[in-house]
Amino acid sequence: MKVALVYRKVPSDWVSCKSITRNLVRSYHLAFSENHGHQVKSYYLGDESDSYRIYQESRRLKDFRPDFVIFVDHEPHPIHFLQLLIIDSTWSPSFVFHVFGDFILRAELWKSLEPHLRGKKIHFICASPRQEKLVCCLMNSQEGGTSVVPFPVSSEEFFFEKDLRKKIRSRLAVESGQPILLYTGRLSHQKNILSLLRVFSVFQQRVNSGARLWLAGPIDDLGVPYLGYKPWYGNYLDRVLRFMSEFLSPETRSQITYWGDLKPDRLKELYHGSDIFVSLSTHNDEDFGMAPAEAMLCGLPLLLSDWGGYAAFRDFSPESCFLTPVRMMNQKISADPQSAVTLLSKALERDWCDEKRSELASRASLSFSCESVAGRLSQSIIKNGKSTFSDFNEEFERICQAFRLNPSAPFLEGKGFSKLYQRLYANYV
Repeated sequence: MKVALVYRKVPSDWVSCKSITRNLVRSYHLAFSENHGHQVKSYYLGDESDSYRIYQESRRLKDFRPDFVIFVDHEPHPIHFLQLLIIDSTWSPSFVFHVFGDFILRAELWKSLEPHLRGKKIHFICASPRQEKLVCCLMNSQEGGTSVVPFPVSSEEFFFEKDLRKKIRSRLAVESGQPILLYTGRLSHQKNILSLLRVFSVFQQRVNSGARLWLAGPIDDLGVPYLGYKPWYGNYLDRVLRFMSEFLSPETRSQITYWGDLKPDRLKELYHGSDIFVSLSTHNDEDFGMAPAEAMLCGLPLLLSDWGGYAAFRDFSPESCFLTPVRMMNQKISADPQSAVTLLSKALERDWCDEKRSELASRASLSFSCESVAGRLSQSIIKNGKSTFSDFNEEFERICQAFRLNPSAPFLEGKGFSKLYQRLYANYV
């Protein structure tokens, strides 16, 4: 079998997307190994404006004549590349797309491709069941058109080490029995960092005054593009600092540490030194959750918002993943803070000894490692890769109309999310 993998030559600026693409490429090489008579080659998407480069790369791919053309990156959208491939009537491969969180953001590009995709062998691989539910509600029924395979995590970078926990907690002066809450990932508006700070403050005041909160990751000013909220540079950091100054006591502030944007080896140390990973995100791009998966591979239990791809972690390990209910009220979407405090107390009451952490890490590796995902990818593609695409439905057209009417704020209604957005993302709850 011949497999063509298509992705950016210059890796994405988004750390999680960069890891996902790298790990997917590795998983596909494992799934379709040359030792079993397969061939896997890579082809690169460059600048969308470089038409000659796109043409050259499409010719190179067509000369290979693969059975499957698989897109494993989130950008740029492959519209021009695909058009050049599809016009060749002498060759009919299966096209497979890994769906990232920006699928709806690119709705108009997908819609313009619809006539070219109709009747072709098209398959969308989603990273979680709720993401698949969202994607399916935008297409007219087609059997085998979608499947679910989680994004892979490098088990060479993230794995459980028995002695590392004691070493890190000793180095960072963590007292015996002192609970450490950890958040890693982007610190931005829709990740609900301010809500996390509130929950930590309440937990520290009512449950355990010695608790500490560690934060690690880049701080961004993405805002909420779907609502047209695009703050200036440095705005979110300013909001976080002002919130801490105005609403958190000096004692609570002293127990919060921001570690910056860390490399995988440092993240692994924090995962081992912590007691629970916490994220209350309601981001529209929360299709999976690379940070929770990394944490779980290091043996760390999870407290997550019951939102999007996060919900799937409870399916993988019900006793190690605690989900906080998410409310969609008054055009706003948020995780319930009171439930978060209650679940946090419940989770930390349990004895997470080294043996339990090791067992959790092993189970997580069986679900998320590149090797494990490789097996699921091959099964999914062989089983579903021949399904033919019909078309997108009326709901998808409504999304396109929303972007055409208000490109800078397609889902804004009054001061919050529109009914269309709430209807779409009800699939994430």
